[in-house]
Amino acid sequence: MSLHIDMEGVSDQQAKKEIESSIRECVGEPPKDEDWNISISRSDGQSVVVVRTPRLALRKLFFSNLWSLSEAIPAWLHQHPVH
Repeated sequence: MSLHIDMEGVSDQQAKKEIESSIRECVGEPPKDEDWNISISRSDGQSVVVVRTPRLALRKLFFSNLWSLSEAIPAWLHQHPVH
């Protein structure tokens, strides 16, 4: 069905676009009958990333700066494929 990416606490629109683009490129599109949700909450230099699919739930805390998240999140997701 669709991949939903929500970002809270990310005010830099260019960084937001880069992060979303790199995540979408990494995970691709979910099967037609599934919704996948990825949420990113950023505060005080930390980011909590939560991935939810019908078969998987992952959570990771990143201490990376905002601009490195577009590389750090896909690297983590390659270790834990959502398909």
